[in-house]
Amino acid sequence: MNTINDFIREAQGYLFQLDDVSNTLTEAIQDRAAWTQNARLAQDNYESMEAGFIFDLMTGDGMVATGKNAEQRSAAKEAELAKWRRFNHEWMALQGAKEKQADSQALVEQLEKRFAAVRIQAELVGSIIKALSGQVV
Repeated sequence: MNTINDFIREAQGYLFQLDDVSNTLTEAIQDRAAWTQNARLAQDNYESMEAGFIFDLMTGDGMVATGKNAEQRSAAKEAELAKWRRFNHEWMALQGAKEKQADSQALVEQLEKRFAAVRIQAELVGSIIKALSGQVV
């Protein structure tokens, strides 16, 4: 049977775990904020470049500008955009920033769950200690 001292040692372990998870969570939240900012900047940069590219397409003499109907022009525009994106640095930077942002969000969510689980364990042990100390006194 566990003594009150065993439960106190267990509670101390949970306090160390909470401190560790809390510090890691704080860093992850800061990383998420940085990647969110990076994704916004990459999005702005890409949209600016894309707008210029589309303008050039629309004012040029290709199918995007000279197609017979809106459907044909739209399909030509999408095809040209797809080709352009494959080699566009800003597009690749945007995709990378979005991936890093999603990864950092997933890490924050994972750490929040871990923190909540450790907190619940600590609260349970705290309740056990209170109950045992009430019986001893």
